[in-house]
Amino acid sequence: MLVAACQYMKKQNRCMGRFGALLGNTLFVMLHTIGCEADEPYPPPISEQPTTGGGHTTSEEPSSLKEPVLPPVSGGTLLITDGGMRAVASDPDVDVIWTARLDAGVREHVIELQKGDEPGRLVESSDGKVHVALRGAGEIATIDPAVGELIRRTAVCQMARGLEYDAASDQVAVGCAEGKIVVINAQSGAITKSLSVEPDIRDVFFLGDQFVVTTLRSAELISFDGNGHEIDRAKPPPLLRFDGTAERWFSPAVAWRTIRMPDGTFLMVHQGERSEVIDLESQQDYGSHCSGIMYTGFTRFVPTEGGQIDDPLPGTYTIGEALPVDLLIYDAGKELAVAAAGGRTIIRHLVANLSDPGFFCDALGAESNGMPVGLGESNGEIIVLLRDPPFIAAVNSNLRIDLGLPATNAGHALFHSAPNGVLACASCHPEGREDGHVWNFSTMGARRSQSLRGGVQATLPLNWDGGMADIHAIVADVFVKRLGGSPPTADEEKSLVDWINALPRLTPLRNPQDDAALRGKKIFESAEAGCNTCHSGEHFTNNQNEDVGLGGALQVPSLLGVAWRTPLMHSGCAKTLADRFDPNCGGANHGHTDQLSAHELADLIAYLESL
Repeated sequence: MLVAACQYMKKQNRCMGRFGALLGNTLFVMLHTIGCEADEPYPPPISEQPTTGGGHTTSEEPSSLKEPVLPPVSGGTLLITDGGMRAVASDPDVDVIWTARLDAGVREHVIELQKGDEPGRLVESSDGKVHVALRGAGEIATIDPAVGELIRRTAVCQMARGLEYDAASDQVAVGCAEGKIVVINAQSGAITKSLSVEPDIRDVFFLGDQFVVTTLRSAELISFDGNGHEIDRAKPPPLLRFDGTAERWFSPAVAWRTIRMPDGTFLMVHQGERSEVIDLESQQDYGSHCSGIMYTGFTRFVPTEGGQIDDPLPGTYTIGEALPVDLLIYDAGKELAVAAAGGRTIIRHLVANLSDPGFFCDALGAESNGMPVGLGESNGEIIVLLRDPPFIAAVNSNLRIDLGLPATNAGHALFHSAPNGVLACASCHPEGREDGHVWNFSTMGARRSQSLRGGVQATLPLNWDGGMADIHAIVADVFVKRLGGSPPTADEEKSLVDWINALPRLTPLRNPQDDAALRGKKIFESAEAGCNTCHSGEHFTNNQNEDVGLGGALQVPSLLGVAWRTPLMHSGCAKTLADRFDPNCGGANHGHTDQLSAHELADLIAYLESL
């Protein structure tokens, strides 16, 4: 069977290798090899062994019961401690921190948090304590994993994301999405430094007395001095590659995870998204394993003395790894593994191959039997944290530790699944937001991805031209037609609508009571400016198509969270909020703001930042 499959793939000129079709919703698991040749044995899937620890139900609840509202998948939520013998895992689905003994194969402790805390990244300090970013609470939870005790909670910012521990100073750096770097003492929790930088921070690192952060949507690596002043920035280079029919340009986007390599360089796993025209009538053009509109990329950055960042080393793009939410270097730095949540696979690469520029089509996939969201290493073995249901398991052995009852939501599962193995809804809408990418569609032209947060049902119809009446139309056109997914059931689709509509808006980047924001509010609501003629109501939209002088009528977007969404406008021409007020970008009929002074325009922008 494998021989026949391989011969078929060769005939189709695809660089997919041996594959197995998994039952149910588990998607393709593949050994990707150029020309379908593989010398190493395919590793066995994570075995479905009898579980230890708490049990879980196998019965399905009636569809009429209300599903839990789960946060979007973010990843990077597993930490291996105690010489590889203990695993500590964040579970944002149920707001707990699990600990498990890998040597005994049992769940150890359950540390319950507050509802909505959404635990994320974890780091261990030299005293064995573990510090956990509480994404929903903006706090750092410090725990003792040996006894399962919550020691303290430290309020640090609004949206805690990245963490790193520095043993020399015994401090923890926290990267906050709203644009802060906060440093706390690992022993006391006291804040020793708080710096204001730019928003959308994902991961954070110490660099002597300087700092390095990554941004989620723009996939940039930025260095700052100890006072928060920018030193340098870099991002993965665009990639030109041949996809079997033509050469295509891909732009970097969505840096899901960045880690520090043993040699001190930084390795980022990110998406590569097509810059050229996409044929919406071609499912093959939209997405398949060796051609399509999106790939997973690896880029290494080299920091130098003084915080400068050398030009990135040549990037490598691979295939089929939808939602690469975590990254692991193991085997003494020789190999790396990626947790591909969308495809429910673990992909492995040789680190040495990252120095070879261009398309890299040699990845060893292992069935995960669940959605992988965190990776770690224990004595040379890859340990993976799975969700839905929650397990800690080893890729190449029978270790499988049941963590507890699963928190399931059919809409959440649909949003994060990749029917073609390459692309999920969450690929273009990470964390329910948008990837900041401007797509070029054959029948529409330039279209920037739109955010789904803040109650999208109140903004119907959807898409920039208003051509999609509701999410049902989006599912039929995108998930089924373009991605090749199976039509969801009525219950699954309702769950998807409910889950998306429950996504909260992001915390405003400016306090609404800020003096400038209050002055800007008066300008926004004035008849002279005319902003709320179209941007009206609770969601700041009249749900209509309007022509602002850019050659056609388009939907009036909601302004909730608008400061998070640059570049703005359907074409992405506004790199900043200020750029939107350039008539060549924002349109000559887009309100009446030409008469505003520079101070008044700054106040209006301040108000937009407060939404």
